[in-house]
Amino acid sequence: MPSADTIDYKELYEQSRKENILLREEFKQLRLVNEQLLHRLEQLLKLSFGSKSERYLGKEQSPGQLRLGLIEEATVEITVPAPVPAEKAKQVQPVQQKKKHFVIPEHIVDEIQKIHPDVIPEGSKCTGSEISYRLKCSPARLTAKKIIRYKYLLPTPAGDPGLTSKIIIAPLPDEVIRNCMADASLLATLIIEKYCDHLPVYRQMTRFERTGIKLAHSTLLDWIAKTCTLLNPLYEKLKQEVLQSNYLMMDETTMKVMDKSKKGTTHRGYFWAAQAPPAKLVFFDYQPGRNQEVPQELLSNYKGYLQIDGYSCYETLAANKDITLLCCMAHARRYFLESEKNDPKRAAYALNIFGQLYDIEREIKDNTTQERKEARQELSKPIWAHFGNGLKKMPGCRMRKAPFTKLFPIP
Repeated sequence: MPSADTIDYKELYEQSRKENILLREEFKQLRLVNEQLLHRLEQLLKLSFGSKSERYLGKEQSPGQLRLGLIEEATVEITVPAPVPAEKAKQVQPVQQKKKHFVIPEHIVDEIQKIHPDVIPEGSKCTGSEISYRLKCSPARLTAKKIIRYKYLLPTPAGDPGLTSKIIIAPLPDEVIRNCMADASLLATLIIEKYCDHLPVYRQMTRFERTGIKLAHSTLLDWIAKTCTLLNPLYEKLKQEVLQSNYLMMDETTMKVMDKSKKGTTHRGYFWAAQAPPAKLVFFDYQPGRNQEVPQELLSNYKGYLQIDGYSCYETLAANKDITLLCCMAHARRYFLESEKNDPKRAAYALNIFGQLYDIEREIKDNTTQERKEARQELSKPIWAHFGNGLKKMPGCRMRKAPFTKLFPIP
C-alpha cells in the first residue's frame, strides 16, 4: 500500500474532474434522449387515445407575458357587432320556434296519409294542419325484368313450298355488359356499395341470397371488374379536368392490398390524391410505392401551383419551371403545437400568429378569389412578415428540445 507521501493528490483530482465532466456530458445526452422518448410516447398516446383535433386555445395572458423581445406583435382587427342592451333585446327578440333536428326533403316522400278527427261537428271549419314525418325503409332486394321477344314467321310467297321461310325477332335491348344478366341498376349498386360504402362482395352475395337469388362470388367480381373497365374513360376525363387547374393539392396515403403471392397477409400500397380546389374535383391514383417517379409521371405536363407537405419526393418537382411548389401551413403549425409543453412561451407565440391567420381565412372564405387575394395582401402579409422576422431571431435562444430541433436544427 503506497504511503501518503507517494500519493499524487493533484493527479487524482484531475482524473476525478475529467470523470465528472464525462459523466455530465453523458447525463446531458441521456436527458436529451429521455426527453425525445417522452415526446414520442406522448405523441403516440395522443394518436391512439387522444383527440385528433389540433385546435389551439390560448389562455388569457397579461399584456407582456408572451412578448419575447422581438418586434411588436401584429394583430388583426375583426369587426364585432356592438352588444344589444338587455331591455332592447327583449323587445326585438323574435318568438323562439321549436328547433327541428333536421328537415325531411320532399323528394323522398312517397306516401301521404291524411287524418281527420273521427267526429267533426256540423259547421266546423278547417283552420290548418300539423305535419309529422315517419321515416320508412325498404330493404334492398333483387327484382327482375322479364323480356319477351315474339317471333314471327314471314308469309310464304305464292308457289313457294315453304322451304325458304324466314323467322324474324326483335333484337335484345342495349346491354351494359354483353351477354350479362345484370341490369345497369344492379351494376351501379355493386360499385357504390363496394367502393363508397366499403361493403365486401361476399356480404353483398349474402344479402342477395336472403332474397332467394344465389349469385356466385366469382360472378359478382367479374361484373364489378367489367363495370370498372367501362368507367375508365370517365376516370381519364376526371384526371384531365383536375390537371388543367392552375392550383393543385397533392398527398399520398397507405392502403392494405391483398397479395396472392403472400398468403394470409397484405402488402402496403399507396393512393395518391390530387385535388383541384377551384373546381372542387379530386382523383386518386393507386401505386405500389411512394417514390419520386410517381408525382413526376403524374405531373409531367402540369403547369401551375402545387401545394404539398414536407415529403422529400416532391422536391424533385422544383426543377420543373412550370410548377411552383407551395408549402402547407397546417404541417408547419403542427411542430409548434407539439412543442407547446417543452417550450410554452415560444410555442404560444407561434400558435397565436397562426390563429390570427386562420381567423382571417374564416372571415374571407365566402368571398371571391380576387377579394380573398386582396384581403390576404392587406391583412395576412404583414403578419407573415412579422412572423418571419421573429423566426430569424428565435434560433439564437432555442433550447435543445426534441420538437424544436425539427424546426431549428442545431448544427
